[in-house]
Amino acid sequence: MLTTLTVDGYRSFGHYEVEGLTAVNLFVGANNSGKTSLLEAVQFLASKGSVNALLRSPESRGEVNPISDPGEPTRSWATNVAHLFHGRDTYPESEPKIRIAGKPGHQPLTVAVRLLTSDESNGRGSLPGESEDDDLPLGLEILGSYLRPNPVIAIGRNGSVLSRRRLSSENPRILDKPTPTRFLAPRSLSATAMRNMWDRVQIEGRDDEVVDAVRIVAPEVESIVFLVGDRSRSLNGPAPPSAAGILARLRDQNRRVSLGSLGDGLRRMLALSLSLIGAADGFLLADELDSGLHCTVMPDLWRFIVEASRRSSVQVFATTHSLDCLHGLASLSRESPELASEVSVFKLDRRLAKAIRFTADNVDAAMAMDIELR
Repeated sequence: MLTTLTVDGYRSFGHYEVEGLTAVNLFVGANNSGKTSLLEAVQFLASKGSVNALLRSPESRGEVNPISDPGEPTRSWATNVAHLFHGRDTYPESEPKIRIAGKPGHQPLTVAVRLLTSDESNGRGSLPGESEDDDLPLGLEILGSYLRPNPVIAIGRNGSVLSRRRLSSENPRILDKPTPTRFLAPRSLSATAMRNMWDRVQIEGRDDEVVDAVRIVAPEVESIVFLVGDRSRSLNGPAPPSAAGILARLRDQNRRVSLGSLGDGLRRMLALSLSLIGAADGFLLADELDSGLHCTVMPDLWRFIVEASRRSSVQVFATTHSLDCLHGLASLSRESPELASEVSVFKLDRRLAKAIRFTADNVDAAMAMDIELR
């Protein structure tokens, strides 16, 4: 379990520290204060320096550069890594670097931009978006990775990823395994992703835990069913919803209904419970933790998160803008202080070099005095 996280040169952070991490951690702060960026930093650290984990951030944010002529019927796009670097500059003369470190037990990771060597340049082949007139492309290198030699990919001077292919003539050696991690975005998970997690839940005999979590939002649910072989494809119609192929059986009714018919809150709880089990012995990263959930379920949500974190040995990192979410934590602090003691709230402010930590008791006191913590 991480107790500290240090981020240097990543997105909006020149240097930032988070100390006093506990089993469950909630990041609050104004818009563009870096809450999601810290989740991404943890994900990259847990991946032990995976190129795919690093590129997930710009791809999920839609940070791309066009690589085809604007007049063409279909334009092509390349992932743009420029915004990953503090100051948004990938040119080598500025020596942009990212460093992410966490204690205990995690090797610090450094992401650096440099000129490619002649061997790397000669071996890269023809890359998408690259013309014969382009200058020698740059290399984005990850130091401290689970691979040796270090992963290096080619990028253009505007930050465009020219290829995910690693530029190395040597076969990589795997030094370590990534830590199990689940990243849960506000739109929850697709039916396919949840179905894949459901297989593990059934193998481990933990489906009752999932149903109990869903009942926080919909007490009438008796069971959850994933349609075998369902591919959630439509014929001559709109794309199917994200919950297609998932049914809920209701108590006292001899029928099953589509998960989508029961509202976004039920789908969110299903995604949370599946993700916590899928991230066993690792990390759950939940952006906008309470997305789609009503204020009345917040105390039960917190109880579920802490208890599920214990069962699966998962460290949780989450974000919220919701005052209701903090009121729910304050309620848990009063009713079950032994559970609330495992939760920390961190207020982010980029004018400071360190996040401000609050315990659940602090949150309860602040709510009672109508003090704004967000």
